[in-house]
Amino acid sequence: GREIAFTSDRTGRPHIYLMGVDGLNIRRVSWDGTYNESPAWSPDGTKLAFVSRVEGVFQILVMDNATQKTTRLTYGLGHLLAALLLWHELEPGDEP
Repeated sequence: GREIAFTSDRTGRPHIYLMGVDGLNIRRVSWDGTYNESPAWSPDGTKLAFVSRVEGVFQILVMDNATQKTTRLTYGLGHLLAALLLWHELEPGDEP
């Protein structure tokens, strides 16, 4: 891909950032939750999944790389495993 996703606590709490493969154009892309980590690109590179603490519970969110719109995949503890399994079964072009 053209970008690297990483976690940094440069603002005091962990958030997700993207940067070019040349190390330039660093920008924060996670704004939901108080603790964001574990970014993972979709197989086609169009979406970025990450873990976010929302309302005190860790949830899985997916960001569309083109629009930077974030969608929450899980709502509560029981959905975490199902969402992880779904994420790995998606084919390029499929929606979560």
